[in-house]
Amino acid sequence: MGICKNEYCLYLGKSKQNTMATHILILRIIHILAATFWAGGVFTLAMFILPSVNNSMPEGGKVMQKMLSTYHFPTYMTLAGLLTILSGLWLYYILSSGFEMTWIKSAHGLTLTIGGLSAILAFLHGFTSNRPKAARVGQISKAIMEAGGKPTEAQLAEMTKLRNSITTGTNIIAILILVTVICMAAAQYIN
Repeated sequence: MGICKNEYCLYLGKSKQNTMATHILILRIIHILAATFWAGGVFTLAMFILPSVNNSMPEGGKVMQKMLSTYHFPTYMTLAGLLTILSGLWLYYILSSGFEMTWIKSAHGLTLTIGGLSAILAFLHGFTSNRPKAARVGQISKAIMEAGGKPTEAQLAEMTKLRNSITTGTNIIAILILVTVICMAAAQYIN
């Protein structure tokens, strides 16, 4: 039967099972590649980039400006998170035979549910909190550059507040992603 082993697949004929197995394989590749990029980006940002930027101000601000505007880091992180969650929900739907509660309440199902919810919370926090703050940092940085490169006291105070909030938010997101990674890695061994 290939990869397709749940009850949903029992209703399908042999050729449809092969199509479903291919479909699941493609979804898994998208899910794993996007999740790897997203989790790796979050962990690198939380553990190395933000501490380095915060400890090397004002030069660190220039690095952040490049990440935000030139290299579009928030856009790539949002896209990776969105692809991870959408492909994960689709895989979850298939694996749970259409959100079958008996499966969801099983140890395996609960582990994947906790991991999935943690990823969704991480994405929502990043999208609704960190992303707008990063956009504001980009706006202030652009205004500073256009005004000759010297920030006002008000700009400095706002930048510091935003930077600290983004750092805290990124650490929260990293913890949620860590819970997700642990659940996804462990789920295979929990029956």
